Amino acid sequence: MVFRWHHLLRYVLNASPLHCVILLIIVPVVSLSSNALPNSPTSDWNTLYNLSGSHSGQEVAGISKLKSYLNQFGYITNNNSNNQPTKFNDYFDDALEHAIKIYQKSFNLNTTGILDSSTINQMVKPRCGVPDIVDGTARMYEHPYIAIYPEIPEARNFTYAFDPKNKLSNDIKRVFANAFKQWSKWSQLMFIEDSSYFGADIKIGFYASDHGDSEPFDGVLGTLAHADAKSGVLHLDNAEQWIIDGDFASGSGSGTAIDLETVVVHEIWHVLGLGHSSVEDAVMFPTMPSGVRKVELNDDDIGCAAHLYGMKPMEQTFINAGYRYSFGLAQMLLFMTLGLFLLDV
Repeated sequence: MVFRWHHLLRYVLNASPLHCVILLIIVPVVSLSSNALPNSPTSDWNTLYNLSGSHSGQEVAGISKLKSYLNQFGYITNNNSNNQPTKFNDYFDDALEHAIKIYQKSFNLNTTGILDSSTINQMVKPRCGVPDIVDGTARMYEHPYIAIYPEIPEARNFTYAFDPKNKLSNDIKRVFANAFKQWSKWSQLMFIEDSSYFGADIKIGFYASDHGDSEPFDGVLGTLAHADAKSGVLHLDNAEQWIIDGDFASGSGSGTAIDLETVVVHEIWHVLGLGHSSVEDAVMFPTMPSGVRKVELNDDDIGCAAHLYGMKPMEQTFINAGYRYSFGLAQMLLFMTLGLFLLDV
C-alpha cells in the first residue's frame, strides 16, 4: 500500500496542535486481508470485451452498451430533460473518448481514451452501484473527501434498522454491527440498532431486480449494492452469494462469492452522503471483487472520517490504534521531533 502523506498533512494543517503531534506520531501501517479468487464478470458487462481496442472515430456494434455503462456511473451525463434513459448510438465520439479518459484516470489506469484490455478488466469487476461522478462534478481523484451532496449530515448519532420482510439471522446482523464499528472507532460517529424500520435513520434491506427505487439490481455480480443519503436507504442485491467473515471456502461458486462486511463498510459511507475514493486500498474504492475481504479502513478512509466527523478523544484513539501500529524507537523520536517543529511554526 502507498501511504498518502498529502492526505494526512491536509488534516494536520487544520487540526489542533495536540492532534498534530498525535497524528505525526501515529503513522498507519495497514494490512489488507485479501484472499483473491478468480472473477466471473456478469454476462452483460462481459460483452464489453467485444469492443477491445475501440477508439474515437469508429462505429462499432455495442458501443451503445459502453455508453450506457459510463452513463450509469456518472461519466456520461443524461441529455434528456425528462430524466428518461438516453438512447445511445454505436459511434465512438469525442465525448466518449473524454469519458473513458476520466474513467481511466479515476481508476489509476493509463489515460489513453482507448478502450484497452486493462480498462475493460476494471469495468467488469463487481462494484458499488453509486455513481463515481454526481451531476458532472466531484471527480473522485480530485479530492480525498468527496461529498455526493452539498451538505453532509450534521448529526453524529445515527440509528439503523433492517427490513422486517428479510427476516435476517443474528449472524447477518452481527456483520452489520461490525461494519458500523469500523467507522465509529475512528471518528465521533455512533450507530445504534433500532427496532423501528421506518423510523430509523438508516434503512437496510436485501432486494432483487427492480425493487421500487428506480435502481434495479442486475443479478449475480455487476452492481452489488447502493445507498442514498437523502432517503437513508442501504440496499444489497439479494441475488449475490454473500459470504460471512471472509469464509469463501463455504461458497458454492468460487468466482461469485462476495464478502458481506466488505460491501457494508463501503455502503455505510455512502448513506452518510460521501462518495468514492480513487485510492485502491481504501474501502471506498468503487470495486469489490469476488473473493476479496477489505474491511479495515486505510489512511485515506480514516483521514476522511476524521476530517468530516472529528476524531475520537485522544485516549480512545490510542486504544483503538494499538493493534494496528508498530514503531521503532527511531521512528518515534523522528515524528515527535516533527511534531514539536510544527508547534513552533
